[in-house]
Amino acid sequence: MLAAIQKAEQGYIARFERHFNHSVEEVWGMLTENDKLEKWFSELRVEDLREGGTITFDMQNGLFEKMKILELRMHSVLEYTWD
Repeated sequence: MLAAIQKAEQGYIARFERHFNHSVEEVWGMLTENDKLEKWFSELRVEDLREGGTITFDMQNGLFEKMKILELRMHSVLEYTWD
């Protein structure tokens, strides 16, 4: 899996682009619907799917990282922080 890495003002931006043999709706659901997301990345949970909303990462040690959704364009862009 390759990413385009770009230096940003406060860290770096990693951009991944993938092409799948599935519909946009199916892939989007796997990224944003918790019942589907947990099947492949059980540590992530979408709490509030909107710009400014949050995705939670379960650190598996009792701690949870809140990641802010920076940009959201339905079925197209899901950008969030990852500390």
